[in-house]
Amino acid sequence: MVAGEDDSNEALVYCLQGSRRNLVTWGHEYLRALAGQIGKEYESRIEKDEPLEDINELVDQIIPEFINHNEEPEAVDLLLEVERLDSLH
Repeated sequence: MVAGEDDSNEALVYCLQGSRRNLVTWGHEYLRALAGQIGKEYESRIEKDEPLEDINELVDQIIPEFINHNEEPEAVDLLLEVERLDSLH
């Protein structure tokens, strides 16, 4: 999954179709792949004026995991991409 095509958003598509609970149990590389795909999806949804609640729900799960594993730059990058840097504490 992590080694998929660069433009692929399959991990995010399947994640959004699922329960979206306990994402951290899927592993760090999965979260990093999701984070990259979330940024692209967010931009697409903003252009189409589509809802963002499900995307924000994923971000709320991913950010604490990045912070807990000393990956603050990745957390900041994701928050910048989804225009939520002010939510960083």
